[in-house]
Amino acid sequence: MLVEHYGKLYGRDMITHNVHGLVHLSEDAKQFGPLDSIYCFPFENFLGQLKRMVRKPFSSLEQVVRRLSEHHPEIPCEQKKHSLRKPHFDGPIPRNVVVTRQYMELQTENYVVNISSGNNCIQVGSDIAIVHNFCILGEVSTVVYERFAVKHDFYLYPLLSSKLGVYKVSRPTGIIAFSMPSFAIVVFTEDNDAVSLVPEVWCIGKDNCYWPPYKSLLKFERAVR
Repeated sequence: MLVEHYGKLYGRDMITHNVHGLVHLSEDAKQFGPLDSIYCFPFENFLGQLKRMVRKPFSSLEQVVRRLSEHHPEIPCEQKKHSLRKPHFDGPIPRNVVVTRQYMELQTENYVVNISSGNNCIQVGSDIAIVHNFCILGEVSTVVYERFAVKHDFYLYPLLSSKLGVYKVSRPTGIIAFSMPSFAIVVFTEDNDAVSLVPEVWCIGKDNCYWPPYKSLLKFERAVR
């Protein structure tokens, strides 16, 4: 509809390939995920940096590789997926648990959540909640939060806002909860029914699970933690 109106407003000869691409936008989002994770502007912007690395009209690729290796002599094979920042001591903390450290902010590769207003709203299962703290319990990171009791669609047209994860919430419950990773006991059916404890995120359905390529029991225990 947008492209059809565009042609009526500006003329069919103004429908370039960029405008036509909008026709396939919804299909691309369904296939590849949210648009902010697949758009190409960062790559287009980086072309300027690549161009400045090329100093001669031949062996362009080799020149770029040399310049990148000069700036990044070591590329780590493994990076942390998240980190807790800005330590503090103000709480709140869960009852009947021993908290070793507290933090104000969680930083990941894709987003940042902290305890300040406007940056502290999360979704826990089907509930919307406000983050009050980030804690370390033993060696486990956990989020301290408070759910909202009422959740409605923020708008109804042109579609229900809940389809996009947008809600209007009210009435905080006043109950402080905290997230903990859940685990599953797996049974090795081909190994005399031996069992082991693994994080539930490793499980693939009811019959299979991921398994780290470690022979050392210590490395395996660290991976589980």
